Amino acid sequence: MSTNKDASLARIGTARGFLSTVAMLGAIYALLTALLIWTDLGVAFTQYVLGSTRVPSFYWVPTLASELMQRGGHLRTGVAVGVALINAIGITALSGIVVFVARSGFDELREWGSKLHTRAPATSDLKAKPQVLQTPSCSLAIYDYSGNALLHPAPEAHLWLQRIPMTPAFAITSAVDQLRLALLETLEAHKDWTSGPEGHHANVGLRDHSLKVAAEMIERVPDDPLAPVIGLAHDLGKVIAYRRGKTPAGEPIWEKSSKTHDFLSAHMVRVLPEFQAMEDTEKRILMAVLTYSHGRDDLPIGAILRPDNPEGDARIRNLTRNIRAADGIATRSDQATAADAVHNEQVMEELRRVLPNAVLALNINKANDALARADGFTAMARNYVAVLETHLRDKLAPLLSETLQNELAIRTQPPGRGTHPSLVPILAAFRDMGWLLESYREMNPDPPLFRVQSGSIQVGPVILLSRAALFAEHPDAVLAWGDADYALRVRPL
Repeated sequence: MSTNKDASLARIGTARGFLSTVAMLGAIYALLTALLIWTDLGVAFTQYVLGSTRVPSFYWVPTLASELMQRGGHLRTGVAVGVALINAIGITALSGIVVFVARSGFDELREWGSKLHTRAPATSDLKAKPQVLQTPSCSLAIYDYSGNALLHPAPEAHLWLQRIPMTPAFAITSAVDQLRLALLETLEAHKDWTSGPEGHHANVGLRDHSLKVAAEMIERVPDDPLAPVIGLAHDLGKVIAYRRGKTPAGEPIWEKSSKTHDFLSAHMVRVLPEFQAMEDTEKRILMAVLTYSHGRDDLPIGAILRPDNPEGDARIRNLTRNIRAADGIATRSDQATAADAVHNEQVMEELRRVLPNAVLALNINKANDALARADGFTAMARNYVAVLETHLRDKLAPLLSETLQNELAIRTQPPGRGTHPSLVPILAAFRDMGWLLESYREMNPDPPLFRVQSGSIQVGPVILLSRAALFAEHPDAVLAWGDADYALRVRPL
């Protein structure tokens, strides 16, 4: 742990320390002696110290002390306690000397053959190589992508991180600008890295999402040079938190190895040489914002920097509030790209293949499970099967490949009160299959989503599917659904 160079440490003089130790030992001696005399255990304790009992004793007893203990009385108890304290002090001192000597020898051995094996993650083409270390404060060495050693490494982490050199589109006038360029180079080397294994960002990768957030931060906080840096770095920890893996069937997938990618982002930025070149206040502001950028915890109450720097604290809170908002806006923009899957024939083909199974798995009219919730409604007198779109997506998700689940962002909630973007390709697939009812009586909504009303109860949004088309292909399933036990009315959404 480091301290400020201006910090003063409390010091105790040798004489005062010695007198304090003697006084403490004297108090312990008096207390133990009085306790043994008061409890009539003085004789038993003296015999134990002398080794005159069945319990083995390993005390070293001087000849004079042994003679004094033979005389009896309270003097005997006092001498026995004194001998015990002297032995305890001696054993403690001897143990300390042994530990000190052993540790010194171990440190010399470690310095003689100390090596750091840097591990190259999947993000780097560089091979791990050992380096003999001779640093005065720690056994650590950090190298940047060009192979140059950092003279003042951050003591808590080391890693290889690939970067692709780029020509910046902005002027480099400060250390903050240098860090901004370093982050752009790092993201460029990871342009195909996922933004989330669960498809939270649809098919938008880490680089493109980070660029969106940085642009939003510049628009929201145009006068703060750290704004674009925070936007670029807020998800950098996903390079470590997410990794490539395979399903049991051998299909490539992304796996989440950590849930704290915001903390990882802060640590990764710390080891960049461009970060080390920044002013101390700028570094502390950046670390605080990155650590709390995703809103899992509130910012600490009180000063984060120093009590005499309220402007810095206000800046931290302003940047934190805006990075959370910018990230949310960019994420909703990412999810909206799921609608573009309608132009991907491979996606549409898979949807047309699995949608019938998803529909047949729905609990229409509670026909499959009377105790479970209904996923849709139909009646023989009606020409439609009303399917709750949220329930349909729940049934559809596990039938899709991992890649398609991510591209459709189907496991995420729709932004705000809007419709889920994956409904665009889903409705298009139903249309291609000839199952979709795009209008009902005089209602022609766009997109074709409705609500169903029975009495005072309304549910929706629902997709209306043609009962006749379903019966033509799956008559047994449609007959098994039966009729709803209540009157149904279709209303506009």
